[in-house]
Amino acid sequence: MWVRILREGTLLQCQVEDDGVGRERARLLRERSYKGHKSRGSQLVEERRRILEVVDQSPIDILITDLKAPDGVGRGTIVNISIRYALN
Repeated sequence: MWVRILREGTLLQCQVEDDGVGRERARLLRERSYKGHKSRGSQLVEERRRILEVVDQSPIDILITDLKAPDGVGRGTIVNISIRYALN
């Protein structure tokens, strides 16, 4: 897993990258295994993003990109979070 944090003016960029199996393959593996648990990770992140946008009055963008090998097999995920902030 890699975490990168960059600042460009009033834009803070946080990028998290992993080299796992990818979201699609992970979903298939979950479907084949334990069926009693429903993942809420993405839903909870979205709820927190909305709260922060209201509190800070600043947009927060989240972009999730699935990485794939040339043969189409999932090779991980990159999550980009962009936050605008005021300079004091």
